[in-house]
Amino acid sequence: MTIIVYKTVLGRYELCEIARDTGEGYSIIFEQPIDAKLVIADRVYTVRRGLCNIEERALRDGEITPRLVTSCGVNTIEGFIVKGGAIIKKEPDAEYLRRAVRITQELCERVSALETELRALRSKTEGKIEF
Repeated sequence: MTIIVYKTVLGRYELCEIARDTGEGYSIIFEQPIDAKLVIADRVYTVRRGLCNIEERALRDGEITPRLVTSCGVNTIEGFIVKGGAIIKKEPDAEYLRRAVRITQELCERVSALETELRALRSKTEGKIEF
């Protein structure tokens, strides 16, 4: 059995771990105990409490891009490659890098704004009274 673990990183599900265990098939585990539908190729699987089991013969060799259907909408989650029954994590592509740069830039701007606010608070609380 192959266990695929997804965690939420900055608002998007990303593949964080691939582990091998005894048995056949695949288990996809989500960080949160969500109830949803997982669409892989032309098949729909049920996710209950963050766990989805898929039979081994259901995934064909090639690149897989799953979609997670929740009550909030459809989310494309990080894909993977199936080769001879083994799961391989895809290398980051240009879209992933652009997203990482954009998110890093947004976080730097937030930190800068918080630093400015912290300086203003410090100057108010640490002000010296001169006579």
